[in-house]
Amino acid sequence: MSGDIIEVQLTEAGTDETMKAQRINSVCRLFGTSIKAMSVLCKVESAIIIAGENGQVCTYDTITHELIDVWHIGASIASLATLELEEGGYVLAAGTDDGNVILR
Repeated sequence: MSGDIIEVQLTEAGTDETMKAQRINSVCRLFGTSIKAMSVLCKVESAIIIAGENGQVCTYDTITHELIDVWHIGASIASLATLELEEGGYVLAAGTDDGNVILR
C-alpha cells in the first residue's frame, strides 16, 4: 500500500473560506510479525518505538522514515512506555513477558 496522506479542513457552507489541504509527511508503515508493543514520541522528537517477541527494540524517525536505533534485551517484550524529557531525549521502560522491567 502506498500513496499520499493528506489532512483536509472543511468550513461551514455559505462562508467565503476555501478548503485547505496539507500533506502529512510523517506517516510510516512498519512491517513485522513479532511486534507486540509500540510507543510514539511527538513532543521533542518525532519517532516510533516498536518491540516484540524477539526482544529487539527499534526506533524509527517518523519524518525521515529512517531507522534511528536498535537494541536487544534478551527477553520477549510485552509492553513499552516512554517519558519525553523537556531538555530533549526520553526514558523508555520495557516490560518483559517474564515480569521484568528494563529502563533505558
